[in-house]
Amino acid sequence: MRSVKAASALLGLLFVAGGVLAIDVARASQPPSSQSSGRSDSKQKPDPRWWHDEDMKRRLGLTTEQVAQVEKIFQSSLPNIQALREEFARLEKQIAGTIGDPKTTETLLSTELDLVEAARSRAAKARTIMLFRMRRVLTPEQRVKLEEIHKHSDRDNSQRRRDR
Repeated sequence: MRSVKAASALLGLLFVAGGVLAIDVARASQPPSSQSSGRSDSKQKPDPRWWHDEDMKRRLGLTTEQVAQVEKIFQSSLPNIQALREEFARLEKQIAGTIGDPKTTETLLSTELDLVEAARSRAAKARTIMLFRMRRVLTPEQRVKLEEIHKHSDRDNSQRRRDR
């Protein structure tokens, strides 16, 4: 039970929805200049790669070497994660057609659902392993700071959801 709680806590740290460690892999794979709309009067979205955020680097005390290590982990993981997400999207699209087909049996649908869920799981696993590797670059003190930032971000996200 203790290991389940520890794993859950780790995943919580790694998956801050819309926050510190959430990584939009599709957007993050593009250079920052291609992430804007191209209009000078529009706000450019911030780079989702938290290790490039100047405030985050300052708050965590990230060194240049740590930033380079995290970037290397990200770049080496990115092609696999993107391929897994594309496979998942393809299978989701396929199952939509299966559901709409009047000749589809429950057995066929169940088999295809298993494929979709397996693809989702592979993509999530690859992303979680990448984030785990990134976290291991941090010192114990930086991990504590990151947890504090995560807790603060959770409170902010909860408040925003209540305000909607």
